[in-house]
Amino acid sequence: MNRNGSERTVIVSTVIVSTVIVTKVIVSKVIVSTAVATVALIACAGTGCAPVRGVESSGRATRLGIVDTEEVFNRYRKSVDRKQEIDVQASVVFDRAGALKSSRTELRNEQSKHAPGSPEFETAQAALDELEVKVGPLEEELRRLSGLFDDVIAEINLEIQQAVSRIGSDRNLEAVFEKRMVLKGIGPRRIARPLVHYAQPHLEITEDTIERLNREYLRTKTSGGALDDAPRREPAPAPAPAE
Repeated sequence: MNRNGSERTVIVSTVIVSTVIVTKVIVSKVIVSTAVATVALIACAGTGCAPVRGVESSGRATRLGIVDTEEVFNRYRKSVDRKQEIDVQASVVFDRAGALKSSRTELRNEQSKHAPGSPEFETAQAALDELEVKVGPLEEELRRLSGLFDDVIAEINLEIQQAVSRIGSDRNLEAVFEKRMVLKGIGPRRIARPLVHYAQPHLEITEDTIERLNREYLRTKTSGGALDDAPRREPAPAPAPAE
């Protein structure tokens, strides 16, 4: 290789090495700056600390909130009252349906003792057909109550969302995050996953949300008014008792 070729090779190699070094330095600075900015954002969230340059272009700290909507739902008096109303209606229907099912089981056991086509078999079948006619309305009522409960859940969730938004606006919060997510189940046997693993206590607005909802509900309940304009399905008359 001649001298000119060797010089070109050295120049190209030098340029490549220099580019790699400069690139690494730039990338490292970007990574470090991003990490510092993220830590500063979390540390200053919801506090009065001075904003870090590059984190807050507006010159102020980010204000955040945390809410546990499952806790709010369980302690909101309206959701408790509505659930009790539906449970009372459902228990009556379940009792009647249970009595009919017991009678049906007894009739089927009696029918199995006789040959098909015999008078005893046909008598038992006629009684079973009569029971099925009575069971139908009860099953329909249970489906109605199930749909009513779904409506209540949707209605309560909307009210919780509105209350959280109002509190966030009153406190000038820029965002409110859900504290945990229920994957399945209800009550003590539920399986939940935290969405926020740690937050300083002053970021929590769960208690304030519960207090506001219950205060508004009590006021509208005592005055006889409706909490909102959402349509409410009136309960249908319970089926007549089985004879």
